[in-house]
Order: sequence, then structure tokens, then C-alpha cells
Amino acid sequence: VPALPAPAPSRLAQLKQLAQAKQAEAPGPDSQEEIDRRVDAALRKAHAYLKELAESLNVVKPPFPRPYVIAGVPPLDELVWQNGRADLRTGEQPGTGRRCEQVGLYFSLNGSRQIEVTRENPAHERLQQVLAEYKIEFTTKEIRNERGMLDETIFSFPCEVNARLVLTGNYRDGWIEMSTWHVERFGRLDYRFGPEAITDEALEQLAGFVLGESVAAGPLFERRT
Repeated sequence: VPALPAPAPSRLAQLKQLAQAKQAEAPGPDSQEEIDRRVDAALRKAHAYLKELAESLNVVKPPFPRPYVIAGVPPLDELVWQNGRADLRTGEQPGTGRRCEQVGLYFSLNGSRQIEVTRENPAHERLQQVLAEYKIEFTTKEIRNERGMLDETIFSFPCEVNARLVLTGNYRDGWIEMSTWHVERFGRLDYRFGPEAITDEALEQLAGFVLGESVAAGPLFERRT
């Protein structure tokens, strides 16, 4: 009796074979050591760039082309780079030595004049709240009527901006987290990206953003948190 042909493999068996083949081809997850190496290298690259940027700007002191705006307040314009510095903070990692934990760029812009704003009561409370929220140091002068009631408040503060940009390594998840404070505009913004995003081109775009030459753009600003 001739032998019967072997039955064709079932659909499920074929799919299992294909799945096993794809799993064998796919690269395995990166080790923690490799993640740490990439994040550390990216932060150090950013620090080297920002350090040279700040040192050069401290000499050149270029004008800042964009005004900083608070609603109802004369714009803080005609600003000029005053000074800046780039810091690097490291931490001890058992078995691997020191690694970079955080990189910060801290700088100030100055308009060499005072801003004065008058607010009637009770509208002065809102401006006082905004200035305190933005950590702008100010003085006030109260104008009272003949009955001693508060009519107006004159606010005075320097036409200057103190800003910072901080990159922090998230070694657990393999991300770099970036926060900006008063960079290009008043307020705080937060982003995160992979260490591979810190390229020469991305750092050039970051410098343009810091200097007010462009709005946030490029791989470092794609994922906002």
C-alpha cells in the first residue's frame, strides 16, 4: 500500500513558525549599561556645546530680537545678552563610576532701564500675582485718595530676564527630559526625547531658540510633556 502524503501543517503551526522566525531576527532590548552610556554621552555632548556657546556669547553680547510680553505691560524689548554659564552635575553610579545627571544653561538678558506700570485697585492684585509667578522682583508705590483708600499702585521692575534651560537624564527609562524657564518667552515648558536626538544639528536649532532667532523646532521639541 503506498504511503499517504504527510498532512499539511495547520494555519496555527505556520503562524507560530513565522512568529518564532521574526523573534529570532529582532534585536533584543538594550542592556541598562548601554542605555546609561547613551544618555551620559548625549548629556556630555550637550554640555560641551552649551559651555562654548555661553562663553562666546559672554564676549559678543548679541541683541535679543524678540520682546518678552506680559499682558497690559510695556514689552521688555531691546534686550541684550548680559551673561551666561553652562553647568554639569554628575552623580556616582555603582560599578560604572560617575555619570552625568544634569546639564543646565543659565543666562540673563538686560534692557538697561526700568519698567513702570500703574494699576488701579483692585486690578493691581492680578499684576502682582503674575510678577510673583514669573519670579520678577518688583517694588510698589501706593497712591491713596483723601479718605486713605487705595486708588492706584505703581509697579517698578528692571527690564531684564533671567532664564534657564535644564537637561536631566532619566536613566531608568532611557529618556532625556528638558525644561525651559523664560527661554524665548515668559513661563515654563517641558519636553522629553531620546539621547539620539542630541545631534549637532539639533544643538544648533536649540541655540537659535535660546537666542530668540526661531520658535521651538526640531527633534528636541517634538514631544512636550
